[in-house]
Amino acid sequence: MNSGKFRFVDMTRVEDVRKQLDFQNNDELVNPNTAVQFGKMVGAQYMLYGNLSSINKTAGREQDVYYKMTMRLMDLETGLIEWADETEIRKQSSRSVLGW
Repeated sequence: MNSGKFRFVDMTRVEDVRKQLDFQNNDELVNPNTAVQFGKMVGAQYMLYGNLSSINKTAGREQDVYYKMTMRLMDLETGLIEWADETEIRKQSSRSVLGW
């Protein structure tokens, strides 16, 4: 985002935005000249989604925790996955299963 090459939509807030736009365009308390109009949002070309999970691996008495990140970029027009990657990152500290 900081590079200016990409712009993102916060999908967790879309329903709240929809409610606000509905209020602005349909409530008599709002001046219609200052209400934000429907149909002005930019449609997305791609959808970036992924998953973050933790994995516990035990070797002898040692237990290591890894985080696995999986990401995919889908072209919304074609449905094709344009890019995908996954990586495992080991958590810095490890501890013994038995507490030693």
